[in-house]
Amino acid sequence: MTRTFRNLPITPEQDAEIREYIASCEAQGCAWDTLALDYMINDFLYPSPNDDRIDFCDGLALELAGRYHLTSEEPGTDTQEQNAMHGDVSEIEWKWIVREARKYLVK
Repeated sequence: MTRTFRNLPITPEQDAEIREYIASCEAQGCAWDTLALDYMINDFLYPSPNDDRIDFCDGLALELAGRYHLTSEEPGTDTQEQNAMHGDVSEIEWKWIVREARKYLVK
């Protein structure tokens, strides 16, 4: 089995993109373990919903953040919670919603 960068659950193409970014930074003598790399990895792990679903998912993220703001709990990735909020949200979309809700809580 091939190991990916930091053993992340990413595709071989995504792994190649990360390694290419690191090689490019090293060739230029720049640091590679930067915020830009973090953003790249987050985009791979939590891709944005399709254009026709982004507003819907963003609305759910706001709703989730509001609910957790009132209870002082942190949004989780509970599948039952996902189904309770809206049953037709995919697992990938749910992960994105939770990540966005956490961002709203920080603001």
